[in-house]
Amino acid sequence: MENKLEMKTLRKSFSTIGWALLIYMLIMNMAAILEGIVQSFLAMIKLFAQGNLDPSTEQVEKMVQSMSGGMGWSYLLTILVGYVILRMWKGKAFCRKEIWKRGAPMDLGSFLCQFCVMVSAQLAFSLMYPLMEMVLNQFGMTAMPSVESATGNSTGLMIFLYVCILGPIAEELLFRGLVLRLLLPHGKRFAILLSALLFGVFHGNVVQIPYAFLAGLIFGYTTVEHSIAWAMVLHMFNNMVLSDMSTRLGTFIGEDTSSLLFGMLIMVCSIAAVVIAIVRRHDIWAYVHANKVDNRKVQAFFTSGGILTFLILTEVLVVAG
Repeated sequence: MENKLEMKTLRKSFSTIGWALLIYMLIMNMAAILEGIVQSFLAMIKLFAQGNLDPSTEQVEKMVQSMSGGMGWSYLLTILVGYVILRMWKGKAFCRKEIWKRGAPMDLGSFLCQFCVMVSAQLAFSLMYPLMEMVLNQFGMTAMPSVESATGNSTGLMIFLYVCILGPIAEELLFRGLVLRLLLPHGKRFAILLSALLFGVFHGNVVQIPYAFLAGLIFGYTTVEHSIAWAMVLHMFNNMVLSDMSTRLGTFIGEDTSSLLFGMLIMVCSIAAVVIAIVRRHDIWAYVHANKVDNRKVQAFFTSGGILTFLILTEVLVVAG
């Protein structure tokens, strides 16, 4: 009886996390729809001003596309609304103290180690993508549109700010500030692994999910052992340099030269990550062993209503994409 009561309590607490993520997704989609309506309205006004009093749907869509580079305020609206809800739900103390709780100071050696491991996730993705594409091809599908969506550089100042600065801050507050902190009482490893899983799935892109999961492990460990501020720094660097800047650099020095430079960076960091893993294998094993995962809690997590709903819905969106 006590075991059943404990499992019910665990499922209820985990379910809350799933519903919170779904609410944030709903806010994102509502803000995007609102922005789309505003864009269409502004496009029609612009066409009217040009003398086109009866614009077709195709003309409006083309005008919206030409204007979209300067838009992107729906992202900022999502962040603001999400933070207000978080503040009302968890309170001032949680938002000021719990989220920003500090661990050990981040020294240069620790930062370089985590940086190298994060960059090496790019190599893991490069090796995994051909296999993923081969499997999808067997079902008459391809991941190429997802690759283009994941690797395309941002257009417009607001979108650039979101992708490189505001987005990483918002995602870290959501997944490491809220989700990881709510899971942390059940163990460090438990919290890092499952918050990274939810972070990966949240991206809703078949290509981004594995990479986001690996990056989420690094961000989670950094948050637990150091602070969420350092996780934000790593996250911003990942989005700005490894994603957005690598694409933009190709327009200045050529795609071949840009690919060569970033390929060398990834290879050097990957070799360094392997060396780090070998040298620090005893410390890594001790950390894993000291933070065991309770299988009952894992079971409760994956059988909670909110988490199940979140996982099923996001996977449906991934397959549809």
